[in-house]
Amino acid sequence: MTVTVRQTQAECEAPPGRTPETPKAPETPKAPETPRLAGENAFTYGLLHEREASSARASRARAREAWKAASRSRYRKWMG
Repeated sequence: MTVTVRQTQAECEAPPGRTPETPKAPETPKAPETPRLAGENAFTYGLLHEREASSARASRARAREAWKAASRSRYRKWMG
């Protein structure tokens, strides 16, 4: 007994895992190119982030110097 399988033209052209009866997913409309999508906001946020980080580093350095100056022994003599 020999079984012959015949496929229709549509079945032969269907991608793997999809049968001709499987509906196609709707096309996603393409959004127009905007500055947000172009990465301009990311660049600006990066600049702002670095400016804040630089300011924080400078503040920490000034705080270290102030702490060093304030912790000298002559300022602690009154404690005994």
